[in-house]
Amino acid sequence: MMSRSKIKQLEFESDTWKRQLAFMVDENIHMKARLVEVLKDKQNAPSLEAAEAFQNQFIEQDSVIGILRNNVAEFDCLLKREVLEDGMLVNRVFAKHKILEAALIAAKKKFDEMKGHFNQHVLEQQ
Repeated sequence: MMSRSKIKQLEFESDTWKRQLAFMVDENIHMKARLVEVLKDKQNAPSLEAAEAFQNQFIEQDSVIGILRNNVAEFDCLLKREVLEDGMLVNRVFAKHKILEAALIAAKKKFDEMKGHFNQHVLEQQ
């Protein structure tokens, strides 16, 4: 059985992941709205190809975020089972934690790069 303090720490990290994902969802919504705004400005609008590429990236990010949210929810269920069962899940919990942590770090990095690229592109169009 995993110690209560370890479980508490893992729950804390899971909550942090959920907040990060919620922030990414919010930022993605703002970038979509900004793209629509920029497209309305006919003189400074990005090319249709660029706009479509950004829209596809935003959609891809929504998908990645959805998958990560589901994985975090599964991790939470695994943690609850660990609390209730005899501790045989400890290795699975830590393995899942490690995988999720790496996936979230990679997703955040890719998201930040996309966001930076989008903002830079919009700025250069002005």
